[in-house]
Amino acid sequence: TATEQDAIDAIAELNAGATFAAVSDKYNQNTYSKGLKGVIKHITLNGNIPGVGNDKVLEDIIAESEVDSLKINGPIQTDKGWHLFRTVARIPGRQKQFDEVRSEVEQRLRPQKDRELLESLRAELKAKYSVVIDTLLAKRINLNELAKNDEIEDLFVVTSPQKELNMRVKELMVDFSKLSPQEQIYYSRGGGPMAILEQKLIQELFKIDGKALGYERYFEENEDYQMLRRNTILRRVYEILVIEDIQVTNEEIAQRYELEKDNYSTPAHRSIQVLFFEDNKTAKKAWSKFKKAHMKNKDKDIEKIINKYSTKPDKSIYENQYDNGLVTGLVQDPDFSKMDLSGL
Repeated sequence: TATEQDAIDAIAELNAGATFAAVSDKYNQNTYSKGLKGVIKHITLNGNIPGVGNDKVLEDIIAESEVDSLKINGPIQTDKGWHLFRTVARIPGRQKQFDEVRSEVEQRLRPQKDRELLESLRAELKAKYSVVIDTLLAKRINLNELAKNDEIEDLFVVTSPQKELNMRVKELMVDFSKLSPQEQIYYSRGGGPMAILEQKLIQELFKIDGKALGYERYFEENEDYQMLRRNTILRRVYEILVIEDIQVTNEEIAQRYELEKDNYSTPAHRSIQVLFFEDNKTAKKAWSKFKKAHMKNKDKDIEKIINKYSTKPDKSIYENQYDNGLVTGLVQDPDFSKMDLSGL
């Protein structure tokens, strides 16, 4: 609820016979809980209450409460506001048996085993074909501005007595340019040039080693392979002749945009600075000093004021505040939310 008095009034209405759903609709300040008519399920006591967030005080009280569909606990005040609740059910935890979770454990374990096998094969094949990677050269490759690689594009970043494995920088750049924008961002921000190099190298190693082991003979008379080959060719021909030939006019694009315009909008938001104080007197004193320091752009003085007066000096900037009744990173407070967005 918004205030202690609201919580007291809500309890009085419940005791008078009002339903919990009706009282929730009237007094509940938490939009998540309100949307569920006040019923929050699956509170696992793991540090996070669904729709409320991290509230150790409230969680501890819930943990200690008894199951009683008629008993109302509260009013209780925490950093998140005023609360009242009923504990209507408690499901004891239990240790699942191996047979119940075997498939789930296997699904989690298999990717790990796959990675371990791939790394083992990678190392084995690199040694087998005497592969040498110029890591210093790889680090010089610029994925964000490909034109800056002109001076090094003809240099070999991978060398091996097996000529098919030799790679120049420009070959990696060609492969990179063929990736989707999302994949390019993934490599640019993630593993970088080495990740692309390793991906291309392992594919070439598998191909060359497969040939050396005579695996190609399995494809000559393998019906599944021939069918897969035919299907792949037919699918690609269909894509070229039918799908890729589809024309989308500017008018169609404009109409679709108008229909889905909201999907391409970014709601107004801002970053706010919030200070916390023990009492109103301290708040007024700190605010007076803060305004003077802010007008003179004295950032160091502002930092000193925050550290001296705020009860939460380590956190004062809260970003991405939207007009949704929430103060992101703080509390569910529609009035506060409207106030901090009033300038947008």
